[in-house]
Amino acid sequence: MISGPKQTNHSLEALAFAVYFAAATSLSENEMSTISSVESRQGFLQKCKLGLNQAITKADFLNEPNMTTLQALAIFAKTCLRVHDNSRAVWVLIGTAIRLAQSIGIHRDGASLKLDPFESELRLRLWWHLCVLDSRAPEDHGFTNTIENLDQGLRLPLNVDDAQLYPAMKSLPPDSEKWTEMTFSLVQLEAARLVHRILIAKPRNDLETPENIEAKRAVLGQHNKWIESRFLALPPASNLHNAACAHYYTACAKIEFMLQVRQELHLSRHREAPGAVFRGLGEQPFTAACRTLERSWSLASGQISMEHTWIFKTYTQWYALAYVLRYFCAFPNVPETEEAWVLVNRAFSSIPYAQRGQLARESNTGRNSIWKCLESLRCQALNARTAARGSPVPEPSTPNNCQSSSIEDGALATEISAPSVGLQDPLSSAEAASLFAGQAEPPRLSDTTQLADQWYSGLPSFGDFAMPEMLYLPEWNDIVNGS
Repeated sequence: MISGPKQTNHSLEALAFAVYFAAATSLSENEMSTISSVESRQGFLQKCKLGLNQAITKADFLNEPNMTTLQALAIFAKTCLRVHDNSRAVWVLIGTAIRLAQSIGIHRDGASLKLDPFESELRLRLWWHLCVLDSRAPEDHGFTNTIENLDQGLRLPLNVDDAQLYPAMKSLPPDSEKWTEMTFSLVQLEAARLVHRILIAKPRNDLETPENIEAKRAVLGQHNKWIESRFLALPPASNLHNAACAHYYTACAKIEFMLQVRQELHLSRHREAPGAVFRGLGEQPFTAACRTLERSWSLASGQISMEHTWIFKTYTQWYALAYVLRYFCAFPNVPETEEAWVLVNRAFSSIPYAQRGQLARESNTGRNSIWKCLESLRCQALNARTAARGSPVPEPSTPNNCQSSSIEDGALATEISAPSVGLQDPLSSAEAASLFAGQAEPPRLSDTTQLADQWYSGLPSFGDFAMPEMLYLPEWNDIVNGS
């Protein structure tokens, strides 16, 4: 490309720009200034994006897809539309890349197609990378996965370094027992497959039974033991190893939280709750949601690996965040909410779009619809707290549509190094059920019941947030509507 750019293959040119874009994305403004003193990071990113768009258009990628253009799309979707934007466009682009990959058989085993080992392995890496990108669709955008089955009988990529793969190779190298350049991606992939297996592939006709939930907990425990012995027990090779461990355990925390929610929903079907607002709300799922937010913050804040925060900030725990906010609305007076508010504000402060105000300005994209729902929940929670206690919670910034006017800007800026959240021990399932089994309401919640019912009666459904498709996603319906 450097020696003869005019003769450059447009697909290869697109891949080069995607790599440039990814490299610049991983750098801070200060790091970029040490490389180039004449151009800002944002200016360089814009040039790379323009170059990629032009190259991929010239390559006619929709009509003549190939491995190289698909690699460019996958890298661009991972770094641009996940880190810099991640509006509904990311779901569209990833879906397009998946369909193009299927059109040229990337989702099929290369060995069965009589392809050489090198090409077969690269195809596997590309396909599974697209699967990981697609796995965030339900939580990030409110859409079902494009790829419905992650247990498709296709083997995973080998745990080997890039240097072990080359075009002239006659056979594949053995799977490595040490940490390689591929290990982190494999841990990501295993986490995505586990989430899909336990949370996404669930019965759609009714709530899950306690027996079903316990069986899934057993699967989670077995997978924990396997992944720890296979990858996480390897001698740490870098900070990325620690980040991989934290990333996997964050996924496990999210799974346990969602199972707690489903268990609470099952219990609510068999007891007489004091009001609709309490559907699906309980101390156990609330504690699990807070634990998920805390684990996620350890990655997004750089406590585990500062150089990789740019990618972990894209893994916002939307389910946990929405659940905690809904809990605040129902129970603004319980002691646990004090420490949980710190976690919520940390989560909001780690979202790049919240920091730039981008989501507040652009209201028609899929993820912005989720954002609008969370903004409404946060405002309702702040107002419920103010009404119950007479004092709002300090937070980094006040949403435009919040009625509270006395919130101190930046009050939680010093909370980043606060100690780990120590919530009360969660109640057992029997104890939690007994709270709602009798005619009397829980004593410590009785003063908030009227306020909670008023909040629930005025809370718009997901359909009112310009996202009716989310009504059909069981995960989001469980979290926000408790049904």
